[in-house]
Amino acid sequence: MLLVIFKAAGYAMLAHLALSQLLRALVKWNSPLAIELFAVPNAPIAPDWGFRLLRVRYFLPWRPAPDALKQEPILTRLVFVLASFSGLAMPVLMLLFFASGFYIAGAP
Repeated sequence: MLLVIFKAAGYAMLAHLALSQLLRALVKWNSPLAIELFAVPNAPIAPDWGFRLLRVRYFLPWRPAPDALKQEPILTRLVFVLASFSGLAMPVLMLLFFASGFYIAGAP
């Protein structure tokens, strides 16, 4: 069971990486929407290699998508939703993995 949870977390991480890059390709890179969607935490010290991930605030289901996203094609909105879901799934599954490990280790 632990291996299944661990693999699911890994798949969610890979899906998030791929979907973030696909979303970045679908949205014009220097547009205000791209600047709002993608995090650039180390911009002053790192070169721009074009690899960006979705901001963490969009992982939360109660956080609305940016208004500019409503004007994008349906494929772009679908990729955004999938990237948000996979971004939320990965840390949740990793926490579940560690919690179940502690549960199994503490069982008599």
